[in-house]
Amino acid sequence: FQAVSLAGMLLFISNCTTLPTEQSSRTIDLSGSYAVKTVEKLAKKQTGDTVRDPRAYYHYLMASKAVRGHYFEKAAESFSRMIQFDPSDSKIHYQLAINLIRSGKVDAAYNVLEEALRHFPDNPELNMMIGDILDGRKEYERALTHYQNVIRAQPSSARAYLLLGSIYELLKQYHLAMDMYKKTIQLEPVNPFGYHFLARI
Repeated sequence: FQAVSLAGMLLFISNCTTLPTEQSSRTIDLSGSYAVKTVEKLAKKQTGDTVRDPRAYYHYLMASKAVRGHYFEKAAESFSRMIQFDPSDSKIHYQLAINLIRSGKVDAAYNVLEEALRHFPDNPELNMMIGDILDGRKEYERALTHYQNVIRAQPSSARAYLLLGSIYELLKQYHLAMDMYKKTIQLEPVNPFGYHFLARI
């Protein structure tokens, strides 16, 4: 009797432990939920207050969970779904692009960044990331534009000056490169790359 009851308990516990994974693998449709319907009613009233769709929050939680587990492709899918419900946050576009890059989808990240920059043209993080991708593709003139956008929006970015300098150096515009490296050192006196590249010039 004890052996049978022990086996039954073990079976029950093992079933309990498998429930969350089965549930988490399913996609939940929240469109009929009370929270979503309430938000839709508030949006129709147009009170002037910004009301965020609760589905965006749900997908944000799913994306955060995926990032913690290093499931970057799943995280990118969740961030993409979140943008469908709340496209107004530039940080989510940035996170989507980061997770696409982490999952090896650099071209998809580039497309996401191009679209995001139509809505947030002065965002330094988005400009920096697309500049890095273009630099990696050896599209130096286009990368320059984005690094310059970073400096306009964030004049204290030593990294943007350093990368601008490296592109000017590749384009054999040595005086401009020297100015950029000097600016890097002014902003970050402990940056060894600034000194190294300046000495090389």
